Amino acid sequence: MKLLRTEPGSVFLLALWLLLGVLAWTLPGLLPSAQAEPPAGGDAGARTIAYEIHASLDPVTHTVRGRGTLRWRNPTQAPAPDFHLHLYLNAFRDEHSTFLRESLGAHRGAKFDSAHPGSIEVTSFRTAGGQELAGKGSFSACDDANPDDRTVWSVALPEAIAPGTEAVFQLEWTSILPKAFARTGFGGDYHMVAQWFPKPGVFEELVEDGAFVGRWNCHQFHGTSEFFADYGSYDVSLTLPKAYENRVGATGQRVAAHADDAAGTVTYRYQAHDVHDFAWVCDTDFVVVPFKFPERYELPEAERTRVAALLGRPVDGLPLPRVEVTLLLQPEHADQEERHARAVSHALAYMSLWFGAYPYPTLTVVDPDHRASDTGGMEYPTLITAGTDFVVPERGWDPEFVIVHEFGHQFFYGLVGTNEFEHAWMDEGLTTFATAKVLHAAYPPAPPVTWYGAWPLYGEKPLPFTGMLAGLRAALPFLPEALTKDLRIPFGKLGVVRTLGEALGLEPPDDLPLLPETPDAGAIAFLREAPFLTLLPILPITVAESERTSVARRPLVDTIAGVKAWEYMDSRSYGANSYARTAASLRTLEGLAGEGTLLRGLNAYVERYRYGHPGPEQLFATLRETAQGSANEGPAARELGSWIDTLFRTTGAVDYGVAGISIWEPSQKEASDAKQADGVAARVPESSVLLRRHGEAQLPVEVLVSFDDGSERRLRWELDGRVLATDGGLPPLQPVAPAGQQGRWTRIRFASPAKVLSAEMDPRHLLAVERDRTNDGLVREPEGPSAALPLSVRLLGWVEQLTSFYGGL
Repeated sequence: MKLLRTEPGSVFLLALWLLLGVLAWTLPGLLPSAQAEPPAGGDAGARTIAYEIHASLDPVTHTVRGRGTLRWRNPTQAPAPDFHLHLYLNAFRDEHSTFLRESLGAHRGAKFDSAHPGSIEVTSFRTAGGQELAGKGSFSACDDANPDDRTVWSVALPEAIAPGTEAVFQLEWTSILPKAFARTGFGGDYHMVAQWFPKPGVFEELVEDGAFVGRWNCHQFHGTSEFFADYGSYDVSLTLPKAYENRVGATGQRVAAHADDAAGTVTYRYQAHDVHDFAWVCDTDFVVVPFKFPERYELPEAERTRVAALLGRPVDGLPLPRVEVTLLLQPEHADQEERHARAVSHALAYMSLWFGAYPYPTLTVVDPDHRASDTGGMEYPTLITAGTDFVVPERGWDPEFVIVHEFGHQFFYGLVGTNEFEHAWMDEGLTTFATAKVLHAAYPPAPPVTWYGAWPLYGEKPLPFTGMLAGLRAALPFLPEALTKDLRIPFGKLGVVRTLGEALGLEPPDDLPLLPETPDAGAIAFLREAPFLTLLPILPITVAESERTSVARRPLVDTIAGVKAWEYMDSRSYGANSYARTAASLRTLEGLAGEGTLLRGLNAYVERYRYGHPGPEQLFATLRETAQGSANEGPAARELGSWIDTLFRTTGAVDYGVAGISIWEPSQKEASDAKQADGVAARVPESSVLLRRHGEAQLPVEVLVSFDDGSERRLRWELDGRVLATDGGLPPLQPVAPAGQQGRWTRIRFASPAKVLSAEMDPRHLLAVERDRTNDGLVREPEGPSAALPLSVRLLGWVEQLTSFYGGL
């Protein structure tokens, strides 16, 4: 090697370059990551756990074997004398688990297959000192005392974990995936691996008698509950057969890949920070479509400007995040790539504007195998599962709705880690509200879709024909249980069926019930319900109106807030309150207080509690606080607290209507008499409008009154009983409000030559929880062709009832 002579100045420059190189190499590891650390206002102690996991999948036995190191930091000021773990897969161990008892073995139309159960067994749980605790723990059933439930495991520690200190555990476990059911499992070569590892509960801090007390929040897995966990970091290595090469998706970002040709396996390593779960998926048939957001999408500049004004921020202060998006599609759905990509992009763009930028660098969207459809429509950090059909309606929201909804959980589940066991509505309801806003902003209203075979038609059946078999179910409720479980006919056991199924890549069931689960899907029902005879075309509707009508069909038996997921009267009440009713209540707050007021409140809520665990009081307090500075939205914003109590803490129905319109005209003698009565000229006609409050709930409601001279009056029936003018005119004559409250009715009068022609309650549909819109408006004297419409609708109803009865015989 030839040595070079260097001058003193050259030595200095060389040393400087060497120093800069060392700094460039070491500083990134020393400085905190902007993506990894919670932003200002977030939970400073967000990272409670750090999990390093090595796992392998046996796709033949559907078994995942895992081992790992768990670091857990006590975030409270109380010692932790024991440790609690969720073992969610044990919900599918047998029919005796709490989940299967409460759900009756069904989930979103899917049935639990007892021939392919799931389970998780912790084979080793060692402390840092090497002490084995796996055999010393026990299963607990803190919610229902079910001795057969094994979804929560706890163990006393040899030494309590002091406040603020970290404990290290070494774990080994074996997980067996069930046949696809309730968000997880397998179907063919497709494996959705979710809730598959021992997952620590949340250690919470309470104050009792002036002292700090710790308590594990570690509920059992219920039929209507989801999950709750602390934030942390995950470093996960997954080993799979080589058939799955490059067809794997997981929470976080892939940082390494290794193929072992001798063993015929591939190993992928993923890292994720500031998340409270880790899930992954693989399928030998995935069509992988990567793209970058927002390069493939352009947000309307008008929307960015509008939102900036609502939030009171500069337009350049609302940047869109940069995200590596990966679509994992089934081959038969590859032609839906553009619809999936557009839906994801719309969700990323609008929700990042409204609630703050999505902070993670990746997002994976999974299209489940048709044999595992029950794993669709689910959210995990940076990974969501959707679901679609071979044929999709061009004018529908399928698959867009489920994609936008599951992405919304990245905010109201992923970034704000609410307790889905105890406050399911804070996760599902806020996401449902956000979903409707995105669909309203990005897509036109869609007509209802009715499927006939695989053919989508735009319209719906006015009255469903139940048919004879379904009528038998209703008349003799004890029969279906026997016919669907005990009396079965062989199907998949027949050699020809099994051979055909294997050739098509299908797994036909071994037997079928004598009484089908959906008796009206047969050929006779198809012919009886011919679309051209029974299908009515319906005008397109918004998602918001669809949600309103779905809530209106359900009785209000539970409040939204204050009810745990499994404590609602039944699954229907859980669903109505946790999803559509919460969304409609938020939409009502938006209508009454103004879009800007609510958006600022939700934006502040996400920013303030990012990577935290807020409860209802934190959400409501944030909304109230932001409303205090919303004078530009009108004085109504100051009443937000009372509206929240009405909508979220009571079961009162919101239902207003116009009950009558009457006209008094003076006689000829009175018309010629100039005498004054009550300050009103007796010769002037008087119109009166009777307003009714049919529901128990009280909210301010707008009233639009139209007159026969073409003029209009806009009024508002207030909570104190007054009817005020909102159009700048004089208020109408009205009785004194009883006790300063909005009564069950009020009558407003107008003394004017122009007579009232019609009146409408809530004309702008601000009350999104209104249960009956059919009584909202009244016309004094219907004229023209429209007068025959009510009679036609009533006649159609009679015809449908008759045809339904005779068609079911």
